[in-house]
Order: sequence, then structure tokens, then C-alpha cells
Amino acid sequence: MLAGVGGPYEPTTPERPWRELAAAHCRQAIVLHAIDAALAASIKPVIVVCGPDAGSIAALLGDSEVTLVPNPYRAIGMAPSPALGISSPPERADGAIVLLGDMPLIGTALIDTLLSFEAHDPAKSAIVPSHNGRRGNPAVLNARCSLPY
Repeated sequence: MLAGVGGPYEPTTPERPWRELAAAHCRQAIVLHAIDAALAASIKPVIVVCGPDAGSIAALLGDSEVTLVPNPYRAIGMAPSPALGISSPPERADGAIVLLGDMPLIGTALIDTLLSFEAHDPAKSAIVPSHNGRRGNPAVLNARCSLPY
């Protein structure tokens, strides 16, 4: 999961700094759909890179097996988040899957499908889905993928 400033989901009031992610969606915060999909997929560990709302997200997670990593560079956007997430596991990760917290329709099946493509062709540094010719998320990055941060 990544932290960035985001455009259309920017908060409009100080009382609700991450209102879009906490908005009720099927009786659950939107960010929890992405986290639940990651936990149910073949991803270990699940690392959530977040902005200043880490305490609120931690409260939503309860005792989930998720590691929260703060992104002090959030104002730059989400670009530093993959590097922060990849560098936080106790041992070197083989790669990462970049999931966004505001995409509740991304499910375990899509995550596992993307991971299977990476397993079939480990020479690729990234696997990125596309729709109508436009690249999107989630994206799979392997250890050889060069990150700018």
C-alpha cells in the first residue's frame, strides 16, 4: 500500500485528514479492502506505507499482520513509497506489489494473477496491468527494478 498526496482524494477538512480512505464502502473502510486482499493473497509480509494518518489506520487494522511504515516524503507524491516499503522488511525482499489503498475492487485473484506472471518471467523488472492502452495498478516490481528513492 502506498502513501501519496493524491489529487481527487485530498482532504477537504482538518477533521477528516483521510476521509476517502475511511469512507464506508460495503461497511468497511476502503483501505481495508486493499489490505484484506493483500493478506489473502500470496504476499508476505504486507507492508502499508502511509502518511500522517498511521495512527488512524493502525486503529482500523487492529491485530492484523500488517507493518505500517511512515512516509515522510508524502508531499512529493507516491513515488518514494515503493522504496520505503521494499526497504522495510527484515530481510531483502524479492520484490513487491504496489497496491493503492483507494482501489477497493482490486481483489486477491488479480493480485495472484499478476504474481504468477512475474513467476513465469522473472527476467522482467516489473509487471504492470493495462486497460484500453493505459498502464495502471497494482504493479509488481522485482528486486532488479531500479527505484529512484
